[in-house]
Amino acid sequence: MSGGMVRWEAYSLVSTLEETIFQHVHIKRAFVGAKGFSLAEGLTDINRDEVLFKRDMVAAAKEVVALIDHTKWDKVALATFCKTDRLKTIVTDSITPKHLIEQVRERGIEVIVV
Repeated sequence: MSGGMVRWEAYSLVSTLEETIFQHVHIKRAFVGAKGFSLAEGLTDINRDEVLFKRDMVAAAKEVVALIDHTKWDKVALATFCKTDRLKTIVTDSITPKHLIEQVRERGIEVIVV
């Protein structure tokens, strides 16, 4: 865990400082959630502090794993924090439409259905 301030509404960590810990560390694999995901926009979220925090985390990571359930697919929130081409893996649930999973796999992104 990175540390930071807890956003109780989303149970997430954010930092309001200009300089985050991600500017000083190397991350092998970042696991991130999102409010929305689309092929065109990538991973998106609604809170400015979360978007900035997650952008820094993604930039510092060698691999990015998205944790998104079926309600997040083909949705776009306020701002992108991770472009689709940065994703290595997506972990999702079995209710996610199969055609959306196939579109992602065609781009070389691993999809794990749980």
